[in-house]
Amino acid sequence: MKRSASSSRVATILTAGNLLLLASLSPSFSSELRTLEHGSLRLSDGAVFSERGGTITLNDGDLLIDAKREMNVICSQCQIRIERGAVVLVKATPEINEISTLYARGSGDVHVAAGKKKVDVLEGERLYVGPQAADVIRIARQSPGRRNVIKSDVQEGSLTLLLLETSPVAILESNALLHELKKGRSAEDRRLYNKLVKMAACVTFVRARRTR
Repeated sequence: MKRSASSSRVATILTAGNLLLLASLSPSFSSELRTLEHGSLRLSDGAVFSERGGTITLNDGDLLIDAKREMNVICSQCQIRIERGAVVLVKATPEINEISTLYARGSGDVHVAAGKKKVDVLEGERLYVGPQAADVIRIARQSPGRRNVIKSDVQEGSLTLLLLETSPVAILESNALLHELKKGRSAEDRRLYNKLVKMAACVTFVRARRTR
């Protein structure tokens, strides 16, 4: 199990995709990019994670994945399968996991399994998973750009799943990791951020037409 450095983000290449990890936000947030054989990994202080063969175990912190091949993320409450080309923001604590799809090419690109419960998270959607319904609902209500509840699965003695429609633009503007990406310190940063902006515009346009 690894913990990211306290003073900078570090980058490492993984065969399955480019990873950007963030555990805590601070005014002195800085980044360092290291390019290795298989891809790039960016992380900030506090993230607790491990990586093996395209599977990431995230115990605590925020993780942004731009998958180049199928990847899997294991968190405290769920497992996430991410298909090639998808971009996903994952926030993990020991109690609650949040999964936001920022870019996807198909409806099954981001698949979450939580116990016996399974759900696909489409672009512009965020899934909350946790054992305590009250905690999940409370945190979901604080979500930037929260819109409609798409699906809720609340059962006594079972994991609670709450799937929300969110504003991708609000996520881009409110998340410090994505805000840092916006600065475009490298060509890869600019490529990824522009990709997310285009998807956010498409989602916003489609929703506007749907509500007319």
